[in-house]
Amino acid sequence: MKLKGISAVEQHFEKAVVGGVGLVFLGVLAMQFLTQPNMVTIGRNQPVPPGEAYRPVEEAARALQGRLDSAAGKNLIPEEPKSNLLDQYKQKIAAGVTPRTQFAMLGPAVNLGDPGASTRGSTSGAPIAMSPLPAPTSPAVYAYAATVDPMETIRNKEIKAVLPAEQPYDKQWVTVEATFDGAALKAALAADPDDAGPARPIPNGWYDNSLEIIGVQLERQKFNRDSVSAAMNGQLDTADESWSEPTLVPPMPGTVDVVSELVTNVKSMTDLASALSRARENSDDLLRPAFYPTIAGPKWLPPTEARQLEAAAGGKNPVDVLNDSIAAEERRLAAIERQLGVDPNSSRRPTRDGDGSKGGGGHSAGGPGNQRTSSSSSQNAAARKQQQLEKQRDAINKKIADLQKQIDAIQNGAASSESERRDRKPLLTDPAVRLWAHDATAEPGAAYRYRTRVILNNPVFGRTGLGDESLAKNPIIAGEWSAWTDPVLVLPREVYFVSSATAHSQIGGSVSAGAECFVFYYGFYRRAGATLEPGDVIRTVAKTPPNLMVYDETKLTEGQSPNSPFTSRPDGDSRAPVVAPPDSKSGTPGTTPATGTGKEGQEVVDDMGGLLKPAKKEIPIFIRDIFLDAADIPEITVAKAGGGAAKADESAIFRSAAGHLIARLPAIEKASSLYKQISISAEQGRTQGQPKPEEKKPEIVPQRREDSHGGGEGGGGGGG
Repeated sequence: MKLKGISAVEQHFEKAVVGGVGLVFLGVLAMQFLTQPNMVTIGRNQPVPPGEAYRPVEEAARALQGRLDSAAGKNLIPEEPKSNLLDQYKQKIAAGVTPRTQFAMLGPAVNLGDPGASTRGSTSGAPIAMSPLPAPTSPAVYAYAATVDPMETIRNKEIKAVLPAEQPYDKQWVTVEATFDGAALKAALAADPDDAGPARPIPNGWYDNSLEIIGVQLERQKFNRDSVSAAMNGQLDTADESWSEPTLVPPMPGTVDVVSELVTNVKSMTDLASALSRARENSDDLLRPAFYPTIAGPKWLPPTEARQLEAAAGGKNPVDVLNDSIAAEERRLAAIERQLGVDPNSSRRPTRDGDGSKGGGGHSAGGPGNQRTSSSSSQNAAARKQQQLEKQRDAINKKIADLQKQIDAIQNGAASSESERRDRKPLLTDPAVRLWAHDATAEPGAAYRYRTRVILNNPVFGRTGLGDESLAKNPIIAGEWSAWTDPVLVLPREVYFVSSATAHSQIGGSVSAGAECFVFYYGFYRRAGATLEPGDVIRTVAKTPPNLMVYDETKLTEGQSPNSPFTSRPDGDSRAPVVAPPDSKSGTPGTTPATGTGKEGQEVVDDMGGLLKPAKKEIPIFIRDIFLDAADIPEITVAKAGGGAAKADESAIFRSAAGHLIARLPAIEKASSLYKQISISAEQGRTQGQPKPEEKKPEIVPQRREDSHGGGEGGGGGGG
């Protein structure tokens, strides 16, 4: 069928378009296989097809490898010059530093600041040596006894090696104190070690700001005879033959031995620098270490303070002496306050016309003008008197506060190192470095004398070119030993003093002796008496105050807190487990004695939920000395501790546990400082755990006012 109006072109146009596109596609496809339109250029080479792009790179790499492997390539690298530096150095030294052997003197040698330079001339090749380092001075020693806190044995189990097997953990120890001169140390390091010899001192850059005391060591000698008897009789001889060979006192168990750790672990100067940094941070613990925490007994004071306090007390209880001083000052204060309580206007009250300001007849005030003058003068005098009284009152209040601080220091322990910590100076500029160390292994009842020295880091450790290389091997150095201290008796656990001795007489009567016996228990001595006949050993029983308690360590180990509201003790330490009974109303722990009355009059004690258990009520005393005989002796006079004198005319003979015969003089023993010290402790222990008596302040009674007119009534007629 013929289409109307449509030409042949219109009928076949789409076929032509499809055909043209197909031809173009075939042309492009043919060009991909028959020609190379996608050429790439590598480096400076001719363009190459993409498939051959890596070929120039491979050829260049092969060429470079061939050059490196070839002998010709090796020749391109210059040979290392051969030289002997040691030979060159020797040649330079032999040739000198100037073109001629002599030249004009330019003046005296000048020190340009080389730390090792000497004004004597060049010492660069001289060996280095050290002068002897100074020893501590003013050594002081004191013996202590107290009860260690059982919590410390849980935290630090190593200390049980020096404590009793069970509570209370009573402990006797000795503290040695001394002073070290840091400025003298610096002078010793800078001094010429051999005067005119070849050695030179250590350059100050090696020790300035890098020298520290890292330990305080003690050495002790033990008294070879009966120490307690010798101490009673003042016969702790200082002769060398009376003492054993010196032995080094070991560190306190449970503490870090810094000196040994340094020797063992420091292998380089870097190690030493790190150790010194830690030593500076813990300087106070190294120089002035604390003893183990205690819960009963007198609080620790440094030996110098303890000895001063003992001397001031004159053989009495230091707390009692201070309390007596406070009481005397309070009486003075009460008298002043009575005077200040008088109305100040009473003395300035104007007098009546015709009345004399003072008693007496016939004298007049002289008219109104004189009255005003007299009144003003009285006011000024009264004001001055009041100011004087107020100053006296303030001074007395300050003195009372200072005395109370001393009591607090005795009872609660003095923060003796606080001032040292606050005012600490660099070691080499401090002429009085205070230091001390403790001997926790001292044997109770033995006597010792001590000396001390400081241990420092070695300023030449790890250095070379010293001349004597052995100086650089040890990281520590030791100063010289101090002088020996006075002898000190470690407080014995058990001790007796002969109080009387009765010899056999022709009239009759048996031989006997009396003894005061003491045993140290729970921070204080406990007293008991004994009557002896020939052949008797010392055997008796001491009683403890009621309601003393010890901790149940199983509960402490389980983590139960011991911070319970304990009764305050007379010596100021509230940590000792002496409990108070439940309050009758609230049922909570109170501050009355640690007993209550239950049904049928039974004693009731609050054990803080099982944390506490009763301490021993009786402590046996058994000393193996045997009483043999008593005798009258010619009368002798002995000085008493604290002043005065005592006469001795009787003696008791004993055989000691060691088999020695000893004569005991009652008068001398009771006059000894040891008896005074132990008696004071026993007296303090009597009230341990008991409530403090209420302190009654002195009542201030206002002074009766006197009528200022009374004196004038007798002489009123003289006015004119």
